Amino acid sequence: MYSEEQLNLARVAAFIDGEGCIRLSKRTYISKSGEKHEYFYPNLTIGMKSKRTIETIYRLIGEIGEVYEHKGVHIWNVHNEDVEKVLKAVYPFLITKKEQAKTILEYFKENANHEALYWKSRFEKAISYK
Repeated sequence: MYSEEQLNLARVAAFIDGEGCIRLSKRTYISKSGEKHEYFYPNLTIGMKSKRTIETIYRLIGEIGEVYEHKGVHIWNVHNEDVEKVLKAVYPFLITKKEQAKTILEYFKENANHEALYWKSRFEKAISYK
């Protein structure tokens, strides 16, 4: 028998499988000195018209990430190290997106220093995105 917490994680996993997007994007920024740097940016989103559903997902996962509305679509967005937290929690319950989640979790394991987080926080004010 599953605990209430496990059932909630399974519910979130189901929405990630059906409506979610898991990605590891390559980003580029230019530092103040003009140097071009590339890094990878992990991201997990679910978007839908139902504000109530998105807010429920956000609550069920422990209020990790952010919820906002864009052009009538309510979005739950998780990025950087929070993606790892969410994927570790829901991984046993994923079906469709299990391989994508595995790839992201391997990225975190192989890049334990979380280079993306370092560069993002260090140069946040000096970034010019291309």
